[in-house]
Amino acid sequence: KKQKSPKQIFFGYFCFLYIQICVFGVGLDKAFAGGDFVAHEHVKGAIGFGGVVVMYLAGLPAKWFVAGGVAGAVIAPIAFFFALHEYQRNRVLVFLDPESDPLGTGYHITQSKIAIGSGGLTGKGFGQGSQSHLNYLPEPHTDFVFATMAEEWGLFGGLFVLLVFGIVLRWGWTVARRAPDRFSSLLAGGMTATIFFYVAINLLMVMGLAPVV
Repeated sequence: KKQKSPKQIFFGYFCFLYIQICVFGVGLDKAFAGGDFVAHEHVKGAIGFGGVVVMYLAGLPAKWFVAGGVAGAVIAPIAFFFALHEYQRNRVLVFLDPESDPLGTGYHITQSKIAIGSGGLTGKGFGQGSQSHLNYLPEPHTDFVFATMAEEWGLFGGLFVLLVFGIVLRWGWTVARRAPDRFSSLLAGGMTATIFFYVAINLLMVMGLAPVV
């Protein structure tokens, strides 16, 4: 089988990265802003994270990812002051100190922590969560669904949810490793990484370990 030249390999990576930038930075907002679905930060993050994982699985040198991480660490403080909107900066500041504005920007995460903590080990019972059913917890059926479940089913219920997601992710990774061809392997790996991103970001946000976006 004829081996591809380094120039061809680099061109392939460049094309993939170009598509990622177009979709991540420009395309989503313009494509969905006027329709029923408004692009959310999670969608952009999932696409970006999945793309990075696919490039890593495809064999992109690790030093490129290290260089990208260093560049991101340098750019992050600049982006915080000049690229983020005021409400986005407030969310980051509240993440660092949730008690600074418990009735304003920090309200969501404060109520989420109360819901999770009040569930105890076994929870309050299905449909008996005070935070979610008395409208203290915002979006209890979508963004904060894990907080709702933890309040009603407790620590054991939350661990069961994590176990189920762990099984799904392990199955996806197994499919990626055993795929019959390279395309199928990268497709399964990218989809598994995207699911992992959604799960991890949601859990980190509702537990106060990441800014609520």
